[in-house]
Amino acid sequence: MTRNVVIGTAGHIDHGKTALIRALTGRDTDRLPEEKKRGISIDLGFTYFDLPGGRRAGIVDVPGHERFVKNMLAGAIGIDLVILVVAADEGVMPQTREHLAIMDLLAVQDGVIALTKVDLVDREWLDLVEEEVRELAAGTFLESAPVVPVSAATGEGIDDLKNALVQAVQGLKPRFDRGVTRLPVDRSFVVRGFGTVVTGTLASGCIQLEDRLVVLPPGREVRVRGLQVHGEEVEKVTVGQRVAVNLSGVEAHEVERGQVLVSPGFFTPTRTFVGRLSLLAEAPRGLKNGSRLRLHVGTAEVMARVVLLDREELAPGDEAFVLYRTEKEVVVATDDRYIVRSYSPVRTIGGGQVIDLEGRYRRYDQKALATLGFLERASLEERVSELLRQAEKGVVKPGQLARRLGRDEAAVLAAAEKAGSGGDVLVLGDRYLIHRDRYQALKGKVKGFLARFHQENPLQPGIGKEELRQEVFGALEVAGFGALLKVLEDDGTIAAKQDLVSLAGHRVVLDPEHSRAKEEIEGLYRQGRFSPPALEEVVERVGLGREATVSLLRFLDSAGVLVRVSGELYFHRHWVDEAARKLRGFLDRHQTLSVAEFRDLLGTSRRYALPLLQYFDARKLTRRVGEKRVLHPRTARE
Repeated sequence: MTRNVVIGTAGHIDHGKTALIRALTGRDTDRLPEEKKRGISIDLGFTYFDLPGGRRAGIVDVPGHERFVKNMLAGAIGIDLVILVVAADEGVMPQTREHLAIMDLLAVQDGVIALTKVDLVDREWLDLVEEEVRELAAGTFLESAPVVPVSAATGEGIDDLKNALVQAVQGLKPRFDRGVTRLPVDRSFVVRGFGTVVTGTLASGCIQLEDRLVVLPPGREVRVRGLQVHGEEVEKVTVGQRVAVNLSGVEAHEVERGQVLVSPGFFTPTRTFVGRLSLLAEAPRGLKNGSRLRLHVGTAEVMARVVLLDREELAPGDEAFVLYRTEKEVVVATDDRYIVRSYSPVRTIGGGQVIDLEGRYRRYDQKALATLGFLERASLEERVSELLRQAEKGVVKPGQLARRLGRDEAAVLAAAEKAGSGGDVLVLGDRYLIHRDRYQALKGKVKGFLARFHQENPLQPGIGKEELRQEVFGALEVAGFGALLKVLEDDGTIAAKQDLVSLAGHRVVLDPEHSRAKEEIEGLYRQGRFSPPALEEVVERVGLGREATVSLLRFLDSAGVLVRVSGELYFHRHWVDEAARKLRGFLDRHQTLSVAEFRDLLGTSRRYALPLLQYFDARKLTRRVGEKRVLHPRTARE
C-alpha cells in the first residue's frame, strides 16, 4: 500500500518558510488577513506537494515566531518529514534551534535542510552558514540530511529541493498505525451549506463516510457527512493523510484544537500518565519534582505537574521516568511523543514518550521503575505477557489491554496468541486472557479452597458457582469466571455439573445412617408426586437435623434423583418429567395453558403448580404470554 506522507516546515521567523512552500507548490499557506498584512505566519498553513506517480504529500507550514511555538507544535505532531529552513543571510537563530529540538524529540524520521535567500549572500558566506547548520544538526535525525541552497525569489535550487524531498520520501519507513481511528484536531470552522468541518492529520486507523465517531473530551458523538483530502472529495481516508471532516451532531464552536476525533469506546481522557522525559542539554536549569509545565501532546496544550519517580531534580541533558498530573483531561496513548515547555518564561525544555497510562506508580518504587524500563523497550508480545502477569484479577479482557497499550484488540490478541505458543499466555475462549503463572496460582487457590470445602461439607457434592466466585475471586466478573472454570475443567482440575463445582474425581461417600436417610428422602418425594413434602416435614421425618438434611437434598439434586425447582422446593425427577409430558400433551391439543388448568392437570395446588411452570419457563419448555403459557418456540420446533 502506498504510504501517506506529511511534510512540515521548521525554522526561525522571516527565514522564508512560507515563500519556499509557495515556490515549491505555487500556493500560499498564509490564510489569515493579519498574516497577509504583517507578512508573517501566525498559525498553521496547509497545502500539498505533488510527488512522482501522481501521489500527493500533505504540507504543514508552521509559524516561526517564538510567541507562536505552541501553534507550531500543534502542526508538528503529524509530520513525517521536515524541511528545516535557515536563511543564508542570518544563519542559525533561536527558533532554528528550538524547532530542530522539537522535531528531534518528536522522532520525526527524516528531512532536508533548505538554506534560503541564497541570492542575498556570496559563496564564502554561504559556506560558513552551511558549516554552522551542519554543526547544529550533528547528533540529530538531520545529521546526514542534504543541505540545499535555494532562493524563492529567483527559483534557484527549487528543483534540487524537490528532488531531495522525493528521495527522502522514498526512504521513509512505514507509519505506525494503532488500528483504531484517532484524528487530533488542529482546526475547526464552518463551511456555508455544509456546517462543521474539522481538520487534522489522521494519526491512526481510517475514517469513512457515515462513520460514527466521538469528540474527546468531552465525549460528544458525531457522524461523518463528508471527507476531503487536498480539496478533493473522498469516501475514505487512511493513516497519515491530511483530512477535512464534515461532521453532523456538533457545532464548530464546540470543537477546538486539542480535542480528538476517535473510534467509540477505545480512548478515555485522562489526567495521569507515565512517560520518559528527556530534558534538553540547553535547558536553562534543572527540573525539580512537582514543577508546573506546559505539556504538548497531539494538538493539545495543557498545564501539568511533573512527578519525578526516581530523583528530586532532573538535570539538563538527563532523562528519567516521570508521572504527569494534568490540570485538564487529555487524550494520550502508549508510545505517543510529547513536548514540555517551561511555565514562565515559556520555552521548550524537553520531551519524550508515553510509557504507560496506569497512574498508580509511586516514587522510588524500584519494582515499578523496573516495570517501566521493561515496558519502554519491550515488544508488544512481551508487554502483553508482562501486564497479564501483573494483572490484579488475573483474568483480563483483550480490550482492556488494548486500551492500555494503545493498540487495537486484534493486534493484542495476535500478540497474546504468539506469547501463548511459547507457554506464557492462555487465551480463555475468545474473550479473556491470563498469564500462565497467574493461572497456576489461581488453580492452586481453587484446589485448596475446594479441598477444605469438601472436608467441611462431606455430604455436599460441590459448592455453587456463584458462591465459589465470591469466596475465591471476589470482583472477577461472571463471564471471566466462567471462562476460567471451563479451562480448569478441561485440564482435569475441577468438575462442574449444573450449578455445582467440585474437585475432579470427588465423590460423596455416605455412612450407613446417611444412606438410610437418603433412601427415606427419595421415598418421601416419590410418594409426594406433584405435592411434595415441605422441607421441615422432611427434616422431622429423617431425624438428622436441618443442615444434614439440606446437604442430602443437594446431593440428590446433583445426582439427578431430585430436582430443585425453587428455593427449598424439590420434586422427584420422575414427577418433573411426568409433569413436562402432561404439559406438552395439553399444549399440543389446546395451544395455551393457564395456571389453574395446569394445577388441575396435575391434581395439585397452585402452591406447587406455579413454581413448576416458572421452572419450565426458565428451561424454555414454555413461554408466558399474558396470563397463559404457550410452548416455547425452541421447544415447538423440536
